[in-house]
Amino acid sequence: MTAESATRETGEREPEEQSPRNPVIGVLKKPMTWVVTTVAGALATILSGGVADLWSRSQDTWADVRDRPVIEGVAYSPINGGQRYAFTEAISGGPGRRLLREDAGRDDLIALVKAKKGYRLGQMDISIVVRGMRHEPVRILDVRPHIISVKPPPSGTCFSIPTAGGDGVFPIDVDLDHPSPGYGTKHPRDRFLKKNINLVYGERATIEVTAHAEKRSYDWEIQIDYLQGDGTSVEHAYVRDERGEPFRLSGWARRYRYIYEAAVLTEDFRLSRSHTKC
Repeated sequence: MTAESATRETGEREPEEQSPRNPVIGVLKKPMTWVVTTVAGALATILSGGVADLWSRSQDTWADVRDRPVIEGVAYSPINGGQRYAFTEAISGGPGRRLLREDAGRDDLIALVKAKKGYRLGQMDISIVVRGMRHEPVRILDVRPHIISVKPPPSGTCFSIPTAGGDGVFPIDVDLDHPSPGYGTKHPRDRFLKKNINLVYGERATIEVTAHAEKRSYDWEIQIDYLQGDGTSVEHAYVRDERGEPFRLSGWARRYRYIYEAAVLTEDFRLSRSHTKC
């Protein structure tokens, strides 16, 4: 018996010969892996971006369904020393007169102005902080006064707040007697705002409004004109004071029934004169 036949009888198998590798497959294997990985990554990025965009749009749609504002505005117009206010009511006594007393503090006087819906005389300054409330961008095109009512100047009572001793910001100056941009200047404009304000979700901008009045009294609010997203239809938002009340500004009346004066904050208001200019 030969050695070969002995090996076969014991059941041992000869090692199989390996077929040679295809050189073409070896060359293409790495590039194909790179292509697959790259395409998969790109698809993942596209899908994640699409999901994020869809989620943002769904949030904006839900906000629209719930009738939430597209932009939000908070206005601030402080009552400071040296400012003059006028009331329609002629205060010669009663609760209003008791507030004009020796120990009346600034908070008491502010409460009186608010309770009597007093009109600031001559000029008032308003700071407005606007905020975008949609994930889709909002472009503010202009900010302008929106007059609610017009009446003669209040002539009941006039008094002054005593004076104690010693973000991108966009300024706007308006004359309520002539509420059009650039009235009376050599270069009238088509809007009050000098340039657009672009807001994304949560972004803020501050608008400083200075309003004037000489001839009449005005109940008014701030109108904000804006475009949302890719829209071409101009929409409007309206801003009032922190209590939801319209702003009140008036020119001077020719005569007032009662006028009160106070030299300093700690002195009592006294009736200084009546039926004269304030």
